[in-house]
Amino acid sequence: MAKIEVIKEAIGICEKAGITLMIWGKHGLGKSAIVQQVAVENKMGIVNMRLSQMEASDIRGMPDKDDEGRTVYRPPAELPRGDMTWDEAQSLVQKEKDPAKQATLAEQVQSRIESGILFLDESFRAQDDVQQAIFELVYDKKVGQYVLPPKWSIVCANNPLEGYHTNGFTDPAFLDRFCHIILSDGDQTAEAWVDYMVDAHEDDSAEIIEFCASSKATLDGSEGFELGFPITPSRRSWDMVAKVLKACKGQDYSDSAKTEVIAGIVGRDLAISFINYRCPVKPRDIMEHGVQKYEAVLKTLQRNQYLGLTWGLRSFLAQHVADGDVKKIKITLDYAEFMLTQTREKDLITGFLAGLVTGDANDRIKSTRRAALANPKVAALINKAEKKIGKKNTLLQELQKRKSLSQLVSNTAWGTAPTK
Repeated sequence: MAKIEVIKEAIGICEKAGITLMIWGKHGLGKSAIVQQVAVENKMGIVNMRLSQMEASDIRGMPDKDDEGRTVYRPPAELPRGDMTWDEAQSLVQKEKDPAKQATLAEQVQSRIESGILFLDESFRAQDDVQQAIFELVYDKKVGQYVLPPKWSIVCANNPLEGYHTNGFTDPAFLDRFCHIILSDGDQTAEAWVDYMVDAHEDDSAEIIEFCASSKATLDGSEGFELGFPITPSRRSWDMVAKVLKACKGQDYSDSAKTEVIAGIVGRDLAISFINYRCPVKPRDIMEHGVQKYEAVLKTLQRNQYLGLTWGLRSFLAQHVADGDVKKIKITLDYAEFMLTQTREKDLITGFLAGLVTGDANDRIKSTRRAALANPKVAALINKAEKKIGKKNTLLQELQKRKSLSQLVSNTAWGTAPTK
């Protein structure tokens, strides 16, 4: 569970990462107020849509015909437009002198501010067709003819799944598109509530504060809740984690906020394991500086670290190898030689080299090139043929120049290489 300040940071992290935050918390905890505060503090607009009270047309828009007779959807006026700066919006509001009209105008211009938050509340109580509309909006940042302005992000909020709800909200494909974070109740947020009560009601709040301080149940009712579904990893969710890591670079977000965001995407246990996992050598390090500089550190890695490093390195090197970059091909072979002579993880190198020699060739050529790794004589024939047509600096050609390594790769492919 996360405190209010952590939720605020999480909103910023998810906005920069381009992913959608789902804030969970019991009714009355102030989820919408937190989002409102973030918008005000950062001079952003905010549009609040309570999905339980809407129809799909309130999101997708009403159908109409364009000039060519095709069906289009006219976006609702409430959705963000982002066509003026914060200062322009404030200036427009201040020109209205009537207090009542000024308040109405201040709410209306929120959608026009160039950056902001589209706050979708109670999605688990929305009708199925509304849920399908926000499914597209959340993931693609567009629905029908409407496209969310580039500086706007989406934040959602929900109460516990217990009790009344009207749709199949627990569809894993839907849930997988969010970062799920629970807003703490009880002692962790009580102090913020006390500050609010004093600011809003001054002395009139004293007796209420004293009475509610007697126990957590008095303030918030029964004990807190857990999500009614598991947060599990997927390839999509790890893509979201990568976006989070990129968004946090060079920023001063707290470790608590980063942990909560990652936990909200892949689950807490996995998030903690991932955060504690640190491979001291990255693929880019080897790409830029070569293998020799990192040999001492490489010898200390565990298998999962070798596995991740090898996969990543193969992806980084693939285009360079395909382009005949001799320097990068040398690094490729240096890494293969290190792995085959200095570690027990020899099996990783067969796949590593196979992926690089086959590239995007057709299946027949891929099969031949894989065979060349296992048989230096086949490699020699391929190299001879490719040299005749002017193809130079291939991985197989450079491998053939390193006789002992070529034989070691062959032995490994056949399963006859000695173990370390």
